[in-house]
Amino acid sequence: MKYVILAHGLRAAGGKSVGLNIISALRTVRPDHEYLVVVPEDADYRGLHYPEHCTVVRYGHGSVFTRLVFDLFKLPRVVRDFGADVVFGLGNMGIRNPHAKQAVLIHKPQLVYPASQRSNEVLRRRMINLLIRWQVAFALQSTQVMFFQTPVMMARFKRTFGYNGRSEMMPNAVSFEVAESPVIHQPETLQHIKTPIKLFVLTRYYAHKNLELIVECFDRFRGELQNFCCILTINRDQHPLAGKLLDDIRDKDLEDQVVNVGPISQQELGDYYTASEALLLPTLLESFTGTYLEAMKFDCPVITSDLDFARDICSDAAVYFDPRDAAALKDALLRFRAEPWLKEAMDEKGRAVITQYHRDRTQIADTDFRLLDRC
Repeated sequence: MKYVILAHGLRAAGGKSVGLNIISALRTVRPDHEYLVVVPEDADYRGLHYPEHCTVVRYGHGSVFTRLVFDLFKLPRVVRDFGADVVFGLGNMGIRNPHAKQAVLIHKPQLVYPASQRSNEVLRRRMINLLIRWQVAFALQSTQVMFFQTPVMMARFKRTFGYNGRSEMMPNAVSFEVAESPVIHQPETLQHIKTPIKLFVLTRYYAHKNLELIVECFDRFRGELQNFCCILTINRDQHPLAGKLLDDIRDKDLEDQVVNVGPISQQELGDYYTASEALLLPTLLESFTGTYLEAMKFDCPVITSDLDFARDICSDAAVYFDPRDAAALKDALLRFRAEPWLKEAMDEKGRAVITQYHRDRTQIADTDFRLLDRC
């Protein structure tokens, strides 16, 4: 079989993990296939061990226009010249008329959630998301099966795009490799923090992560939240609004309660989880985030948005709040502090949740390709 794997849009966060995990497992789970793999020009993708029979096409980051030209004109020609039997789009989009069977994995929540949950995004990103939505619809007629990470995403996609074709679940199980490395010590960046309750906010800056709610909450309720401290992991250059957020923290004199340590490595995650009393994610949009499950693996309680994607993953193993209401976040934090039995209860429920997701990347990729073979 000749497979084309499209991953050139998976440059960061959970999407990048999907691309790296599946591609790195190809030589183990399907070594006899011939592959054409389209990936970003990125150091992590360069470091992968590709299958023996594999052609790698690297797409350098360009403008929105150059990406559109690549997707609509150059990429279909490359696929046809390769003579593919199957095209597998890992990054939400397939191609029109690939002259092969095509499967697409949908995991971009902006495609299926209403504008009310995307209203804080900058105009440029809104236009890009509209363009991606058009490309998804454009290629839908040439796609035989759509894969989804959760039932929530599947149901929302069907309603949004009026899709009645074949759908399959392809869960983004978490390998928990981060939990296998020993915890060394409390990170130096946290040693000066005297606040007793540290909340780990593990995310890059994206508008839908709703980090502004944290600043609003701690600004409005300083006295009630004086025993809490949030640990952010962002950089100014991650988004046009990231610098504004950091400036607001400084201007509101919140730097003792909202501490930004910058991006941290995978090897440091265990230290931060165990040094924190809870994971806090006020996010408005997700498809599937392994961050919830990583926290549960370290017995780190989860405080997060009362939205369908979070409840689908966390079930009863989290404290929920309305992510549009700073007072609701404050109430959730005070409840977490006032009811210490919650931590033990969430730890127990969290361990039950992660048992259904705990597979290594080889098992995950093998399941994915069994689905593809069957389809």
